[in-house]
Order: sequence, then structure tokens, then C-alpha cells
Amino acid sequence: MTKKKILFIVNPIAGKGRNKKIESQILLYLDLEKFIPEIVHTTHKGHASDLAVQGLQNNVSIIIAVGGDGTINEIIKVIQNTSCVLGIIPTGSGNGLAYHLHIPMKVKKAIQLFNEEHIESIDTVTLNEHTYASIAGIGFDAFIAEEFDKKKKRGFFSYFSLILKYIFIYKSKTYLITTKDNTYKIKAFLICFANSSQWGFNVKISPESSVQDGLVNVCFIKKPSLLSLPFFFLFILSKNLNLVANYVKIYKLSEFRIQTIDAEEMPVHLDGTPLQRQKEFQIKTNPLSLKILLNRRNI
Repeated sequence: MTKKKILFIVNPIAGKGRNKKIESQILLYLDLEKFIPEIVHTTHKGHASDLAVQGLQNNVSIIIAVGGDGTINEIIKVIQNTSCVLGIIPTGSGNGLAYHLHIPMKVKKAIQLFNEEHIESIDTVTLNEHTYASIAGIGFDAFIAEEFDKKKKRGFFSYFSLILKYIFIYKSKTYLITTKDNTYKIKAFLICFANSSQWGFNVKISPESSVQDGLVNVCFIKKPSLLSLPFFFLFILSKNLNLVANYVKIYKLSEFRIQTIDAEEMPVHLDGTPLQRQKEFQIKTNPLSLKILLNRRNI
């Protein structure tokens, strides 16, 4: 049996620096009768993309993202629409895509999953020149992503404290959404472009999203009042849209353009990673463009 080359791209600072012992765990739990592993580490933003390009040039069959959603996105923009397969060891802060795909959070079980070699194809999404597989957004959550990126202390409670600090300061905006057939004018506190269901931390913003339907769930969320704020967070934590149906409107779209009515620059994030503010965004799905190692349960 010919062994497959498998490249592990490790973000050493993902999450809380949990990747220090990753090399020994890979060698312990990976089936070395099937795979020839190579382990490399990123040193700067965008480095995972460069390492993925080198992997393709070296005829690697599988590339494993060891990190969070940011590391994953850097890799998928290189390997989507190729024969190369993605695997994930989720060691980031939020791990939204991994939660959606039921990938084990424990490193041992995530590695053992690769040994099964069960491959599925999922959608990716292009936002201007960027690619992602889970969730992007503009408005309040993108503003919070900018602030969270400045903090040294990571994790859910650090993120949640920023929400409480700014939720009544940040103002809603009116957006224009243009599709091939229609133009919508909607006022929103934040807008999520959800390929998967997850914001991260196993918190769902779009519970009915599918990564295999060729559509983005565009979630428009109104700003909650002070009295309704507890119910707003209850909806998020309970994963039940019906609790605050008056605050959420969802469109399923495959390709569209969005901007504010006054064409101002908007904060934007890809899976919690803030990007440079821009005035307009072109968004489209890339159906079943990414091969990925998963367990055998439905995704």
C-alpha cells in the first residue's frame, strides 16, 4: 500500500497555545502505516497559505489545519477546487467550523479521525478577495472582532465582556443588498453571512445552515432593547431562532452585493478574524469546492 503524504500546518499560538505537544501526539495517534507526516509551524499571518502552496507543490494528499478558523481559511483558499483534502485539529478560540462538522475537540480523537479517511465535499464562500468556510459578518459582531483582536486575554468570557461593554453604544445601520433579481433595504445591528451554523464556542447564529446546499444564510439581526436583551442572549445560547423571531430575518442566497446606504466603510470579519474595513462586499458560494476529512455522521 502506498503511503499518503500528510502535512500538518500548526499555528503555535492558536487558542491558548495548546499546540506545544502536538508533534508527539501526531506521531502517537496517526496511523503511520497509511501516512507519511510532515509537521510545519506558522510564524506570521498568511503563512499557512504559503505553507499550503508548498504542500501542493510537494504532492501532499492531505493538509491538516492545527489551529482555529483563521488558520483553516488561510489553507482553504489554496486547496479548494483541488484534489487535496483538508483535515482539522481544532485548537483555536472559537472553532466554529469544527463544531458545526462534529469534529472532535480532543486532539487524540481528531487525529484518530484521519485514520478512517472518510472524505466529504463542502461549500466555501468568497467575500471580495477572501475565502471562508464557516461565518463572516459585518456590523456589531465585526466591530467586536476588531476589539477582541486587540486583547491579550482570549476566550469566551473575554469576548462576552466586550459585547456587554459596547452593545448599547454601537448604532444600527441601513444596508442595501443586491441580488440578480432584487434589491433589499434593511436596517440591521449586525449581519452574518453563514455557511455553517456557528459563531464559535458552540454558539449558533444560524441553526439551519448547511455546508452542502450551495447557499449562504444571510442573517439580519436587529438591535435588542434593554428589556429584551436577556431574551436575545437566551436565543443565542439556546440555539432557538423562534425565541426572538422579531429580531432575526434570514435570506438564503448564493450570490449578492452589500453596502451601507451612505456607502461608508464597514467593519468586517471572517470567522472572528477582523479584516480591513471596506465600503462594499461581493459574496458568492463555491458549491462543494472543498474536500474534507470527517466522521461518518451527517453534516
